[in-house]
Amino acid sequence: MRVLDRRYSIAGNAQRAGEKNRPARRRQEKNGLVLLRGDHENIQSEYDGFQTSGGDDRYFLANRILRELSRHAQLEAEVFYPALRRQAERQGHRKCSALLRDAQKEHRTMAAHMDRLNDVTQDDLFLRQVEDLMVEVRHHVEQEERELFPLAESLLGEAGLVRLWRDLRHRKDELLHQQCVA
Repeated sequence: MRVLDRRYSIAGNAQRAGEKNRPARRRQEKNGLVLLRGDHENIQSEYDGFQTSGGDDRYFLANRILRELSRHAQLEAEVFYPALRRQAERQGHRKCSALLRDAQKEHRTMAAHMDRLNDVTQDDLFLRQVEDLMVEVRHHVEQEERELFPLAESLLGEAGLVRLWRDLRHRKDELLHQQCVA
């Protein structure tokens, strides 16, 4: 019971402190893992909309999901995974290296699945394929957030996560710009 009371008193102090917690909140926002988690949540939200929509809205949302997935996968492949791999190799962390290999294999599988979607002409098959893809995506996201993200926190540290955020943000802006121009 004492721990519970202590937790509440800490929360109360945090509210009264106000200003003291702002730098910590800024650090939390400028964390590469927060950015990646936000992408995961956005994609899931789009999929939730896809599941409840009908008609042309479903196709619009499906295409938006595919664009988001493609951009997110590119961010992870070009920025997140290499940064984490460098640290894992420096520190001799074999488990992290193995998890990264698995994650990249899953990315290739999902990319092939998305490529197949471009060739589907039947409406019901297209919708089923999007749902199958999202099963793969959810599995990948769960494993990534459960296993890779905690390793990234420990291997990269706070400063590394801020650098990761900066690099991800920069690359994401470039990809969004390319998408707008195309």
